[in-house]
Amino acid sequence: MGGGPLFEKRVLVTRAAHQAEDFAAQLAARGALPVIAPAIEIGPPDDARDALGAIRELHVYAWVAFTSRNGVDAFFEGFASPAAGAAALACVKVAAIGSKTAQRLSHFGIARISFPRSSSAKRSHARSSSARRPAIAC
Repeated sequence: MGGGPLFEKRVLVTRAAHQAEDFAAQLAARGALPVIAPAIEIGPPDDARDALGAIRELHVYAWVAFTSRNGVDAFFEGFASPAAGAAALACVKVAAIGSKTAQRLSHFGIARISFPRSSSAKRSHARSSSARRPAIAC
């Protein structure tokens, strides 16, 4: 007879469809009964002009705060190459919310990454005292 806290428990997996299968398999391996019901869809914005404009104007920002691996991927898709995206970030401070987001940034060659340790620290990153615009989040 199986055991463990997840054994035969139904677990709702609300991740985006293309990311749900892996997590569901991990749950099933622990005895859970995953139910996949994506609550979000990840894709490009209907109108990308604002995002592309912000990417072209990175030099006016003090910080770029990445909040997810998906945001990192979307950012780098805006460049001809990963090296071009990394070069664009050289003029700003980079923050990552979470270790997986930081790992994804490292994949693209970004090594200088700040990690807010608390909610107030996260807010202070967004309110940098620089003369440049405070922050842009991806």
